[in-house]
Amino acid sequence: MAETTPTKIAAPESLATISARGELPAHVRSGGGMAALNWLLDREEPAEFIGELATGELYFTMREIGVGDSHVLLDLATQDQIKGILDLDIWTGHEVKLERWIGWLDMARSHSIDTALKLVRSTEPELLQLLFTRTVRVHGGDLDIDMVPDELQVIPSPDGVFWVTIPREHELADRLHDMMKLLWAADIKMMRDVFQTARFELTSQIEESLIRFREGRLEEMGFFAPGEALSVYAHLSPHKMRAQVREDLATMRVAPPLEHGVVVHDVVLHHVTPPDTLGAVLNEMSPSERERFAETFTYLVNKVFMARTGDLSQTDALPEIGGHCGALVNLGLLWLSDESLKRALQVATSLWPEQLFRVGFSLVQKLGTHAKDLAGRAGAHHNLRLFGEPLDDLLEGLSRRHPVLYEGLTTPGALTWRDLRNLEELSRVELALDDSEGVLTFFETQLGFSPEALMAADFSGLSETQRESITFASLFRTGLAQSMLSDSFSFEPLGREELAAFLQLAFTLKEGRVSTSSALSDLLLPLKAEVSEIVGRWIDDQVEELGLALGRVQAYDLDPAFASALVLTRED
Repeated sequence: MAETTPTKIAAPESLATISARGELPAHVRSGGGMAALNWLLDREEPAEFIGELATGELYFTMREIGVGDSHVLLDLATQDQIKGILDLDIWTGHEVKLERWIGWLDMARSHSIDTALKLVRSTEPELLQLLFTRTVRVHGGDLDIDMVPDELQVIPSPDGVFWVTIPREHELADRLHDMMKLLWAADIKMMRDVFQTARFELTSQIEESLIRFREGRLEEMGFFAPGEALSVYAHLSPHKMRAQVREDLATMRVAPPLEHGVVVHDVVLHHVTPPDTLGAVLNEMSPSERERFAETFTYLVNKVFMARTGDLSQTDALPEIGGHCGALVNLGLLWLSDESLKRALQVATSLWPEQLFRVGFSLVQKLGTHAKDLAGRAGAHHNLRLFGEPLDDLLEGLSRRHPVLYEGLTTPGALTWRDLRNLEELSRVELALDDSEGVLTFFETQLGFSPEALMAADFSGLSETQRESITFASLFRTGLAQSMLSDSFSFEPLGREELAAFLQLAFTLKEGRVSTSSALSDLLLPLKAEVSEIVGRWIDDQVEELGLALGRVQAYDLDPAFASALVLTRED
């Protein structure tokens, strides 16, 4: 039966509250890891309750508690859950981190021998084969130990059927004998098979098998293999998508539920506040719509998390990645809905968050491509910072693999980078890039600029600090001054007397007000006639800044060191 009047829900304070973690109450989720541990252990049948949790749910709970304090949950988990936990924790990309598995074994052993045996029995045989094919090698019982090099330690298997060699300086050398006793106690038949295979199997073949088996289990748990997860960043044409939404929104059907394993809810997003529009849309959703969005948003976070890290053990990165998803979903939502809250609600209930995310990322990626081009042409690879603050920092942030906004562009004094969240910020960045493009093109086409030419220029009169502080603005003002003094546009640094003479020619002071002289205006007029409106405004800004800073300074008070941020100056 269709719902008639949506039930209003307060806008969520954090993205975590749009979903519920399994059966854990809200006060338990907000209380942190130890609160969850105490609550779980207080159940009448904790093993039964824990055994019914999704593997990913149990894993994230253990990560919040802290692996060192959650060994009791490992004891209560099922073997399938333990196998899944290892799938999530001991991999980086397609590489197994055996030291992490050993860490889990040590943690289990610290709880009880039975827990350690359970962990071993839950471990894939192929992973144990890998342990004994990298630097640890397995040999048959006919090994002539007198022929083994002195740098290798020789250890018999607990049943005397095999020999193992390991470099004496290896971190496992002193404990491998006891570890093998534990492995044999867990399953002697399995370990004999493992050792027999490890003698002849190539490491690469074992790794391929591990990767294939793990990817299937990850999909069942609602996660993605690293390569597949990267599709979340595939380009999606924002303009075509918006045109399609404008045309079809009235007839769009609600997207079907996801069918991708067990989706883990509440992925440590307690400190991630949804951007304004996304929060308002969630507030307007009915309970069923909000539940669906929660599931699909968590699916998105899981996918982005794997694409960004390739390492599901890095749960500390989840809040940042949740915020990244929220920001770009918000941006895509605003773009597709033409900033209408009513349309945004329709879009959010008709499309998956991943589609909104890809629209938002594609918008930002376009800015990133433009920024990389500008940074390269302006000599960022030579560590040149010619646009000045905040534009150089803006280009740096946008040139990253996942472009971000330098907040100093929108909030003077801010020194951090973050994701773009709305269309106003998008427009602000586009304008800044267009302005930078205009100035850079002016320098390239009319002033003969290139990073290589600038690096080769003779600035022998400048200190190292002054060289590092050169900007397009200081270069232009220097060239302007040289034009007035010598009728030749050059970037030759000015001495104190030259700078004083230029200021006297360029500015007039009347009734305490600095204004541009007619001589400077006559010089600028033909130059500005040949450039775009953007560059014309930029030229006016550079002249105005110079006049405000130095127009009132008398020649005898002029300090070239003070003026070096505005023009290139040398010590006479």
